[in-house]
Amino acid sequence: MKKKLFNKYRSSRINLVAISKAIRETIASSGIDKSKIGLIYSGSDKPKKLNAELASEFAKRYNSHGKKVIGTVANISEHKDYPTLLKAFDRLCETRNDAILLPVGDGPMFQEIKDFANTLKCRDKVVFTGFSPHITEMLSLMDIFTMTSTKEGLCTSIIDAMNSSLPTVATRAGGIPELVEDGETGFLCDVADDKALSEAYAKLLEDEHLRMKMAENALKKAYGFSAEKMVLSYIDYYTELLK
Repeated sequence: MKKKLFNKYRSSRINLVAISKAIRETIASSGIDKSKIGLIYSGSDKPKKLNAELASEFAKRYNSHGKKVIGTVANISEHKDYPTLLKAFDRLCETRNDAILLPVGDGPMFQEIKDFANTLKCRDKVVFTGFSPHITEMLSLMDIFTMTSTKEGLCTSIIDAMNSSLPTVATRAGGIPELVEDGETGFLCDVADDKALSEAYAKLLEDEHLRMKMAENALKKAYGFSAEKMVLSYIDYYTELLK
């Protein structure tokens, strides 16, 4: 289907813009000249000012006080690979009893994934929030952000987490490695490797200094993925094309 989608652009004068190097390579693999494919990373707005009262309310609602919170913000669909996330967390719970998993989001597989979670030993420590518009407050509850996708264009949820000074444990899917610097702003694991993911969670929870350093690095890296920078890049790109 991708080849059919890109076929019409092979001999066209139309230029394309990719949101990550991974997407640019995918487009180029269909036969389109790389010189016709621009690269402009998706950007994310700076987080809204934290509503401390609302964050406190959520902490009580989801019983996160005094807990180590591993969280994600993602549509509950097949390519986000929630089963791997849940299996990784289940492994973590074999050695730690102070962690909870906070998946924020809804989607076509919501009930299926909840049912799967209920088959695991960690089921009482998994708190599905459903959809929430209060992302800043939700991220403030987390100690580690995670994304276990099997494919991804770039993943602006990770940018949001970086803007909230969170280290990220994620899979090497699509453009994710262009956001997460392994060993610097978080850890990268192979797709579907629940053992490696679990070990990365454990390492960050055991080493607060490392976690704080990665959080600091993540915030610095987030500056390069602002919505303002994205808009300016598009203006520059189109200006150059029109010359």
